[in-house]
Amino acid sequence: MFYYKLGIHAYNLFLYPESIELALHVLQEAEPNNKYYVHALFILRGAYYQIGDYDKSEYYTRLYSQFDGPYIKENTLLMNALLNSKKGKTDVAVAQLTSLLETCDQGLALSALNQLMIIYLQEHRLQEAKNLISYPIDPHHIIDKNPNMISQLAEYYYHRADYFITVCDIQKGGSDLQKSACYFSKVNDIDNEKECITKLENFHDILLAKAKELQQKLIHIASQKGKLTDDEVVQVSQQL
Repeated sequence: MFYYKLGIHAYNLFLYPESIELALHVLQEAEPNNKYYVHALFILRGAYYQIGDYDKSEYYTRLYSQFDGPYIKENTLLMNALLNSKKGKTDVAVAQLTSLLETCDQGLALSALNQLMIIYLQEHRLQEAKNLISYPIDPHHIIDKNPNMISQLAEYYYHRADYFITVCDIQKGGSDLQKSACYFSKVNDIDNEKECITKLENFHDILLAKAKELQQKLIHIASQKGKLTDDEVVQVSQQL
C-alpha cells in the first residue's frame, strides 16, 4: 500500500520514472490477487506511455486488462486507443475513443476528447472537431486536488482554442486560451502557460496569416475555375 500510494502520487505529479520504480516494487511485494498489484499495473501502463515506451505500455495494458474491477474495461479501451493513435491507426483510435465517450465519466472523457481533437486538427477534419465542442464537460465535476486532471483540463481548452483559431473565431479562441493558461498555472506548468500567453499576444499576426491564406485560396479557386459558384463566394466571404 505504501509503495502504491507513493507511486500514484508521483504519477499525478508527472514524475513518471519515479512512479514506474515505485509501481515495480508493488509487483515484487504483492500477489496478483492483491488490489494494489492491479493498481500498480494501471500506473505502469500510463507512465510508460507518457515517457514514450509504447511497447512496455502495451505489455502492462494487456496484463491490466486481464483483471476485473471498476473502470478496467474503460481504462483499457482508452489506452489501446492512445496506442493505436501512436501507431498511425487513427481510424481505429477514433472509433475506440468515440465509443468510450458514450459511457465514460468526465475524467476519462477529457483524455478521449484531447486525443480526438489532436487527430481531427492534424487531419483537418473540422466538422468532426466542431462536433466535439458540444460534448458536456463541466469543470466543476473535474477540478480537484489531482494535478494530472487539472493539466488535462488545461489541454482540453488549449485544443478547443486551436480549433476556434483555425476557423477564425478569434473571440472564442482567445477565451479558451485564457482558460488554458489559467489551469496550466495551477499545476506550475510554466512552459505551456507561456505558450498560451504568447499565442494570445500574437493574435494580430495569426489574423494576418489567416487572411493571406484565404486570399490565396480565393485566387486559386478563381484561376482554376474562372467563375465561382454562389456557394463558393459565400463560403470564402464568410471565412474572410
